[in-house]
Amino acid sequence: ISDEQLVAFKLKAQHLRMDSTQISSNIRRASRLQLLVEIVQRVQRMLIEADQGRYELLLQPYVQGSAGQYVYRLKGESYDDHLQQIGQVMQRLISDLAADYGDQEAYQLLVRVFAEHFSVDDDQGDPRPKSGQQLAASSLQSPDDPIATYRHKTGEDFVGYVANLTESCHPDNPFQLVLKVQVEPNTTDDAQMLADT
Repeated sequence: ISDEQLVAFKLKAQHLRMDSTQISSNIRRASRLQLLVEIVQRVQRMLIEADQGRYELLLQPYVQGSAGQYVYRLKGESYDDHLQQIGQVMQRLISDLAADYGDQEAYQLLVRVFAEHFSVDDDQGDPRPKSGQQLAASSLQSPDDPIATYRHKTGEDFVGYVANLTESCHPDNPFQLVLKVQVEPNTTDDAQMLADT
């Protein structure tokens, strides 16, 4: 369509300009622990009734109310201890459920989040929470939008995407045309979008 418009209006496209902007994902902001609890809750809802009974005691602390309520109830308790405990629960679920639930979205999110938030010491096999600095910007921000990413740019935090627009800008044109619109995870560098364009 743009090619046809360029010809029809005799516009020149030898000069182009690009600009990008951040687009927020329509997701609720959650703390790290809140995100992990939400994933465990979704795994619990994925289980057939017999398996829900089998894991009832293991999952009971995490399925009473919302993930936000779980975090709120912690009050002065050690956040790190709860990260360690949920890591152990997640590790067991990954091992136990792989054969029967490996193709389920909730299970796949569980595997992804565990790998993003925990490291496993080969000697003992116990999961250790990664430090905040070790979490990648591409790590899961919400199970409702698994592609949205985190970016800190010009002193602000963004969760979502980057949109990049390319338009003609030749001084002889009576008007300019938008020629390309790109939307990528917001960890995508402007130089990469320029190269793609």
